[in-house]
Formats: sequence, C-alpha cells, structure tokens
Amino acid sequence: MNCEKCNSWLRLSDIKDEVIYGMASFLHISCPSSACQHISLVPTRKKSNGKGFDINYKVCLAMINADMGPSHVNNFLTGCNIPPVDASTLPAEASCKEAQREELECSESSELEGSFDAGRQKRGSDWSYNSHTGHASLIGVNTGKVVEFDVRTRNCSICQYHIGKNEPKPPHECNVNWTGSSKGMEPDIACSMIQRLAEDGYTVGTLHADNDATSQSRLPRSIIKKDDKTHVKKNISKRLYGLSKNYKQLKSA
Repeated sequence: MNCEKCNSWLRLSDIKDEVIYGMASFLHISCPSSACQHISLVPTRKKSNGKGFDINYKVCLAMINADMGPSHVNNFLTGCNIPPVDASTLPAEASCKEAQREELECSESSELEGSFDAGRQKRGSDWSYNSHTGHASLIGVNTGKVVEFDVRTRNCSICQYHIGKNEPKPPHECNVNWTGSSKGMEPDIACSMIQRLAEDGYTVGTLHADNDATSQSRLPRSIIKKDDKTHVKKNISKRLYGLSKNYKQLKSA
C-alpha cells in the first residue's frame, strides 16, 4: 500500500477510520511522512470495474443459490466472528427496479444493454449437469448495477424432510420452480428475465453473454447478441493450450 500523493509506504498502525460497505470497507490511512500527512482511501476488497465490491455480489448470489435469507447469512457470519451484513445491502426487487430506471436514463437509446451470465451449484463446463439450483443476473453496462436476477431450484428442504420420513407434506411455500435439466436452467432464466423487463416497459436491445447456443436460440431475434470478452479470452486460451500439446513452438520458454 502506497500513499496516493507521495507514494510512501502506508502502515496499518496509521489507520484513522474505516467506512464499511457490506462485507468490505475503505480504510482511511494517514501517510507516515511528516511532510505529507495525506489520508489515503484503501479498499479491503476487489471492486468490479470501479463499481461495487465483488465480495458483496458473491454474498448476495450465494444467499439466493443456497435458498437463504438475510438472517441466515448473518447467523453464519456471526458464528465465524465476521461482522454481519445489514439487510439493506442485500439485493431486493425494489433496488432492481431503481437500477432499471437508472440504466435507461444512462442509455443513448430507448433500449437497455446488459451483460448476462448464469451459474450452477456444481460448476462444470459441458460435463456437470446435475446441479439442483441455478442462478443468473443481468447487469447494465452503463451503471454496472443488477437490473434483473432469478434462480431455479429442483429441491425443497421441507419437502425432502417429510418425504424422507414418509410423512405428508404440510402446507408451506415450496421453493421448487424447475423440473427440467440443469443445463436448461440458463436459457429459461434468460427468457424469463427478458419477459419480466418487457412487462415493466423495458426492452433489451443488446445482450452480452457467453456463446451458449441454446440461450441465444431461445431469445428474441430482435436482440443483438454479443460475446462477452471474458468468455472469448477463456475459450481462445483453452484452444491455444490444447494446440500447444501438439505444437511445442507454441509453449512459452
């Protein structure tokens, strides 16, 4: 860590204040140089494109994927001796509605442009399709905020508990909303999010995503599909490493 002004080394013993943002924070560290004394803001976690902290996004997605609520998350964090997260930090439908309005205001056209990606409980590329849950989010390219998110689950803990005991299931809010394959979760979530945005009066004009052919084929043809650069780099690198096994000259020295 270096001073923002004079580039001197900063010391944790010179921390003057800490501003907490969910699971991350900014440390206000005073420069040890007597000629400077500048207060530098040092983030404790990685940020996404200068927007929010990655750890906060991951906690929200983990909460949705594990079918947990804010109280469950805070009970877990408290047990790990980690400061709990305020419920207002977690995603809500109201915050997504506000993000949709902000994204449209920042857009140069009357259509939204977003980045879509999905994940499953059991990660895998083209071979692991037995996950019980899946989640996805649509992030506006201008604001970097989540404008829509959704989750699919094939299991309900309450149902499984009573089925295992051969008991009738009591009336409850069942979490099961998917009966198909794990691979089919991503295109279904993509279509449902586009449909919900349309019902709210928003049209998605451009969508940045991975090159999943199934998802692209099910989306409206009017949407411009662009490959996400991160996935493109990953696929190209994977192919190059594969070629290097047969062509030694491609290997780095």
